[in-house]
Amino acid sequence: MIEDDREAKLLEIPKSYQGIFKRAWGGKSRKAAVKAACIECMGYAGHEVKECTVPTCPLYDYRDVE
Repeated sequence: MIEDDREAKLLEIPKSYQGIFKRAWGGKSRKAAVKAACIECMGYAGHEVKECTVPTCPLYDYRDVE
C-alpha cells in the first residue's frame, strides 16, 4: 500500500527531484528527508528553499541552503 502511494506521488514530483524523494523514502538519509520536505513545501522550487520565511518550521534550521 505504501509503495503504491509513493509510486503515485512520484508522478506529481518533477523528475529532477524524484531521486531525493526515493532516497528519503529509503529511510537511510535524514538529510534527503529534510531536503524533500522543504522542496515539497516550496512547491517543488528547490531554489526557493533558501528564501524560506517560516522560522517556526521544525525543519528551518536543518534546511539545505547551499
